Amino acid sequence: MVGQFPFKEGVIGSNPIRLANKNNYKEQLCVKHKFEKMEKRDTKYNIFRLYIKFFILNIISLFSPKSSLLQDKKAEIKYELNTIPVIKVFKKSKKKNYKDLFYYLSPMPSISFLDKYYKYTYLNFRKAYISSKITAREINQLDYILNSKKNFDFKNKEVLNFGIGEGGFSFLASVLGARVTEIDYKGSDKNYYDGNISSFEDLSNVQDKKFDLIYASHSLEHITDISFILKILKKISHDNTFYYFEVPNGKLELEYLSFPHTYFFFKKFFEKIFFQKKNRDDHFLNIVYRKRDSKIDDKESDDLVIWTNHSLNTDF
Repeated sequence: MVGQFPFKEGVIGSNPIRLANKNNYKEQLCVKHKFEKMEKRDTKYNIFRLYIKFFILNIISLFSPKSSLLQDKKAEIKYELNTIPVIKVFKKSKKKNYKDLFYYLSPMPSISFLDKYYKYTYLNFRKAYISSKITAREINQLDYILNSKKNFDFKNKEVLNFGIGEGGFSFLASVLGARVTEIDYKGSDKNYYDGNISSFEDLSNVQDKKFDLIYASHSLEHITDISFILKILKKISHDNTFYYFEVPNGKLELEYLSFPHTYFFFKKFFEKIFFQKKNRDDHFLNIVYRKRDSKIDDKESDDLVIWTNHSLNTDF
């Protein structure tokens, strides 16, 4: 997820450049590779091997307790052991088609099951392997928003960040003058944030607010009930709310486990939920493809990007 910083120096300062370091893309690939490796380790033999490795590392740590390398390896194995049972649950589910708009897992893992996984395993896993607070993905997204034909002025706007990752977009939006509300499991290091960012774990905490921009990047594919979430997002929007959604291209994920995703969206789904019979002159709907953590692609590619100020339609 590395790329050139697309803003002129002085627009939002040089600090975000340092945060989006050049090793970030390799770190993201590392995370993906480790999840794929864990999917193949759910046999009793491989689990036993992981426990043996963990035991050996504990013994070695007695002689070198301050070794960061040993601590990292122990943490990696611990996360793998915690994640293997979760992958087993995902493997029991099948992908079911809904009106050729998307696929979803059936049976869907329970909310409490996923809550436990994301709070106590996934967040720690990301924290161990993702060092950058701002990723090139978020920089490219902001560049697209600012330089689209219908660009968005962040100053004094209310922005919802639904599923924040490490919170890089929140920081960038706040630097540009927005008041940001984050919805995600707590666990990210927020020491570098300012007073323009508030954080909650649930959308129920913000149902009395109205947002000028609702941003959801690689989060909608992790939820358990898309209809429920979209109804809340509609409730907290107004007539001129902008939406930025980005999700994996569901068509490309149907043939493999794609853990921990629960929904697999097609382009037609977003055309459906943002369809308007009568468009105002100032309304627009952009649905494009993006190469993973890179630039917009003219051809069908890894991710779907939705940028619009159409009203949200929850009847699908």
